[in-house]
Amino acid sequence: MKRLVVAFSVWAAALSASTANAADTCSYTVTGASGFLCPVSAGAFLCLSRSPTTGACDTPLTCLIKCGSTFCLAQLRPKSGPEPQCALRTTRLRGLQCFRPFHPAPTPTPIVTTVNVTLQEFMVTPDQSSVAAGHIRFHVSNIGEDMHEFLVIRTDLAPDMLPTNSDGSYMEDGPGTDLLDEIDLVPSGESRDLDINLAAGNYVLICNMVHMEEGGEVEVHYQLGMRTAFTVH
Repeated sequence: MKRLVVAFSVWAAALSASTANAADTCSYTVTGASGFLCPVSAGAFLCLSRSPTTGACDTPLTCLIKCGSTFCLAQLRPKSGPEPQCALRTTRLRGLQCFRPFHPAPTPTPIVTTVNVTLQEFMVTPDQSSVAAGHIRFHVSNIGEDMHEFLVIRTDLAPDMLPTNSDGSYMEDGPGTDLLDEIDLVPSGESRDLDINLAAGNYVLICNMVHMEEGGEVEVHYQLGMRTAFTVH
């Protein structure tokens, strides 16, 4: 108990410290305080000298007050702007370490460009043939009768000049091409989304479905015309 009395006496002396003139000072209202033997409480007024960590007297502060075994955290709200001396009824408390709350810069919302694509026998039709580089959302709708696929290929080759397998379908990642992403199946009458980041360059959008009709005829959708150029700038 004796040590507590001594510690309190130290704080009392600090609280009664100078309210004399100080160059460039700011007044604050204590809005909250917590800790052991905290020398301030909510509703009190404090006076601080301006500093790079406290700013221009217009920002709420969090202050650490520590002396010996005493530890206290206080929240301050600006009461007045810069003054030549401490405002009336404010206390100039020594030993404060005050700082402005850190507010990280908000993460910008990515800009998404939506490209609507229709698939049908035997065409791939985007509503835009050229878009800006960035995050692209392909909204792919199958308005045909057959099942279709949707592939995004980066290449400088013409849409009808992609490397092919023996059956005439596109050879995935064949020479001069880079298959970036795909929607495996888009059933008739349904839609699927594909989100992808695309850099500036030339691309080809295709359906690479191969299936056999009831009569035994094999349909290779790429060879039948389901391909189109797409540019990102």
